[in-house]
Amino acid sequence: MGPVIGFSIELKGEPSLYWAGDTVLYPPVEETIRSTDPDIIVVHPSGALWEGASIAMDAEQAATLCKTFPRPIVVATHLQALDHATVTRDHLRQFSLSQGIAAERLLIPGDGELLDLGVPARPFG
Repeated sequence: MGPVIGFSIELKGEPSLYWAGDTVLYPPVEETIRSTDPDIIVVHPSGALWEGASIAMDAEQAATLCKTFPRPIVVATHLQALDHATVTRDHLRQFSLSQGIAAERLLIPGDGELLDLGVPARPFG
């Protein structure tokens, strides 16, 4: 296992999305976000470890992402779903609030919760 990046979705008349997936915050992820300028970013900040190495963002990396890219809405998912995760929803919420990140900027849905992001579509291209 090594660092990976996710994928971007752009559809005409819809908000753009970058799904980071199971990755740490490292330069290729940041470069992808800068170049695609998504409206929504989905991250998996579970702090998952594999043989002692980080394989997913943790609370600090999620907060850094929010501070580095202040425009997009960030959705934290894939929490409390893995036995090797180290970050809970409560920990992520408390840490992000302590870093000055509003709950409206970093959404942390519960299992099965549906979100209405209310993000207006931007022109395509």
